[in-house]
Amino acid sequence: MTSDPSIWETYLQTDAGRLRKSGAAASAASSPGRRAQTSPPVPNPWDVFTHQGKPYRVMRLQPGDYPGHPIRPHQAVTALVHTPTGTPQIHGQATARTPHLVHVIWEDEKGEMYGAWLPHLSVAFDNLPPHPTTEGEQP
Repeated sequence: MTSDPSIWETYLQTDAGRLRKSGAAASAASSPGRRAQTSPPVPNPWDVFTHQGKPYRVMRLQPGDYPGHPIRPHQAVTALVHTPTGTPQIHGQATARTPHLVHVIWEDEKGEMYGAWLPHLSVAFDNLPPHPTTEGEQP
């Protein structure tokens, strides 16, 4: 596994070039003014979380044709979140899995909850039982 941001930049540039080449046909229904009325642009299409005081953009993966099988109860994990600017290590909860991906939820430093499908090899399941919520209570 590598945290070199250049591999992500290559994919982002390829996708941007592909989007530019696939322009919509010029008609009244697809004119820029008409599209803005029916589907306004998203103010910030990226989910940005904060880790150790630095903002990171979440790279979104999708499970595709594989159904996600729920993990119940959720299991504590340590995961690497791949972003264009680095690969922070976070602690979260695994909620579902496919043969290749694990869905992980976590809370960033600002208290916001995030969830993303991460590559299975980037997620390590913690073997420690959860901490008791009250003194004397069994996990």
